[in-house]
Amino acid sequence: MTARDARDHASSRALLTQPGLAEARRQAIRDLLDDLLPGRRDRQRERVKKPPRNSFPAKKRDQPRQPGKVTYKIKIGRKVPLPAQTP
Repeated sequence: MTARDARDHASSRALLTQPGLAEARRQAIRDLLDDLLPGRRDRQRERVKKPPRNSFPAKKRDQPRQPGKVTYKIKIGRKVPLPAQTP
């Protein structure tokens, strides 16, 4: 029984009075607790861990970083100052 079924069950049985609503709620809770699933059975086979999808080797501790093929080009130019503006 799902929570929606329990709600529908409680609202259909209640007579829109406080005692009727309280009794319907108690009955819905009883129905939910009666329908609890049994415990899971043990596995028949040992669980197998899937291999990782990443094929790149992991970096070990204290291992130097591999040299990359990165180059930088820095251009220094003269900037013309802007005229002063008054607020």
